[in-house]
Amino acid sequence: MTAYRYRLDPTPEQRGFCVRTAGACRALYNAALDQRNFSYQISRRCRPTPGRFAQDAELKELKRVPGLEWLAEAPHHCLQQTLGDLDRAFANFFKGFADHPSFHKKFVNDSFCFPDAAQIKLLPSRHGWVFLPKLKWVRFHQSRQLPIEGRLCSATVSREGEHWYVSFQCQVEIADPICPSGNTVGIDLGITNSIALSSGEVIRLPKFGKREQEKLAILDRRVASKQKGSANRRKALVKRHAYYRHLASRRKDAQHTATTLLAKSHGELVIEDLRVRKMTASAKGTVEAPGTNVAQKAGLNRSLLNEAFGEFRRQLTYKCAWYGSGLTIVPAMNSSRECSACGHTEAGNRPSRDEFRCLACGHEAPADWNAAETIKNRAQRGERLVLAAPTALPTVGTTEHRAGTPGVRLDEADRLGQEMPPAKAA
Repeated sequence: MTAYRYRLDPTPEQRGFCVRTAGACRALYNAALDQRNFSYQISRRCRPTPGRFAQDAELKELKRVPGLEWLAEAPHHCLQQTLGDLDRAFANFFKGFADHPSFHKKFVNDSFCFPDAAQIKLLPSRHGWVFLPKLKWVRFHQSRQLPIEGRLCSATVSREGEHWYVSFQCQVEIADPICPSGNTVGIDLGITNSIALSSGEVIRLPKFGKREQEKLAILDRRVASKQKGSANRRKALVKRHAYYRHLASRRKDAQHTATTLLAKSHGELVIEDLRVRKMTASAKGTVEAPGTNVAQKAGLNRSLLNEAFGEFRRQLTYKCAWYGSGLTIVPAMNSSRECSACGHTEAGNRPSRDEFRCLACGHEAPADWNAAETIKNRAQRGERLVLAAPTALPTVGTTEHRAGTPGVRLDEADRLGQEMPPAKAA
């Protein structure tokens, strides 16, 4: 499955319809979740809680309840899909894949889905047009006139800040990928050097630094100084959300460029199995046993989350399958302390952040390069946790075409950065 995402250009009436439909889907989701929680508390597992089909059967009657007539304005299939999303969230929770479903908040991840492809019509042109039930014909920005390939399955309308986007999920037949001729390369992910390769190259992604923090602090103060419910406060919130969206788009754009470059130019990529949730755990402790260096750990957690290691791994997973390269995941323990030459592991091997000096054999090298080489050696020794075959196809990949979206495209200097100095002989 492949998703094509474009920015919509709705009229004021269509924009209002999108807001009301997203609100109706959010209200239905929260009401259905509350019904399931309440039913479970009463039944205490004596009888099953209402499922998707039981709640779907009550949907028509719910629209006739006095005071809830506004539910009928939303497309019926979108409301049914909302109940399906809640059912899938519970299924993932019971399988241990996700936490317990939580209530949706207003203006946070507003979206609604049209699951019936027979009701969706596309009119490709310089500016594409799409027909959606009750929304009618709405224009979207089809930059570079890239065609939407495959069989259309569904369309999802979502909001980011003040803009609305449409995502077309299509079933595409992909030919057998040709494995790239590049060699195996180890990848070390970090904060100072975002991506360090065992070949000596460094890829630096945009950072959330002091300048961004100061601007966010200014925007936060402007929001706090405005009266709640006023038009000026709403304008200040829009500006703050727009800046957050700019930072997220900049990071996503840089990551897509980097992962595509890596998947196309190497036959096998080796990364370490980073447990981001454990790495970013809070250090505040409890009242009886308070933690130490809480502020320093909080700053480190922000830096780690800003690098988005999980998103980097997700993109590599499906792009390696697309382009025919292999992806190997190896254990991450002590990869920065292990010598890539002799395998000796000791905390003293790394006297500083950028320097590695083996206390056993005297091998000296940049710390990030040594870690990337160690990750590569672990794969060659067979210490593999997951091996993604080149012929495996991804479940969902996303191709984004957004006109006017801010982002920073890496040039050649940013892609490959600058080469690390060669390692000194032992």
